[in-house]
Amino acid sequence: MKPLTIQWKFALWSALAIAVVLMVFAGGTLVNLYREQLESIDLEMQAEGEVLRRRPPISPDRPMVSGIDLHPWMAYAIFAPDGTTEFVSRRLDEAAVRAVVPGSDA
Repeated sequence: MKPLTIQWKFALWSALAIAVVLMVFAGGTLVNLYREQLESIDLEMQAEGEVLRRRPPISPDRPMVSGIDLHPWMAYAIFAPDGTTEFVSRRLDEAAVRAVVPGSDA
C-alpha cells in the first residue's frame, strides 16, 4: 500500500478538525437551547403562579376558578392555608396531589 501524500494527510486532518469543531458547536447549541427552554418554562410557570396567587379566594358558593386564562398544558392545585385542597385542575391526577402533599384531602 502506498503511503498517503501530504495533501491527503492535510485533507484528512482538516476534515477531522472540522468535524470536531462542528460537534462542539452542535453540543453547545443544544445545551443553550435546552437552558433557554427551561428558562422560558420557568417564567411561564412563575407568571401563571402569580395569576393564581392574585385570584379571589374560593368560597363554597364559588368553588371553581373562573376568569383565569391558564395554559392548557399547565396542571395545578390550589391549597387552603390549613393544607386542605381547594381545587385540582383536570390535568392533574388527584393521586399525584396526595402523594406530593401527604396531608391533603384531594
